[in-house]
Amino acid sequence: GIDEPTVIFDGQCALCLRFVGWARAHVGEQVSFVPALSIDAKAVGLSQTDLKSSVWIVGLVVKRRQEPTL
Repeated sequence: GIDEPTVIFDGQCALCLRFVGWARAHVGEQVSFVPALSIDAKAVGLSQTDLKSSVWIVGLVVKRRQEPTL
């Protein structure tokens, strides 16, 4: 699997490439960007159809901050 936030995108799609360029400029090295053709879909819990149809963000764990109780 992937342990860091990673965007998997269609590396041949002009719109996807523009999005990735924009996103890289805004998030820096906090997120990795990987073309779908260079990743094993099953290793990240996706199918080849999934990879062909959408942009995916994997390896992201969202933690909710627990409010202190009074």
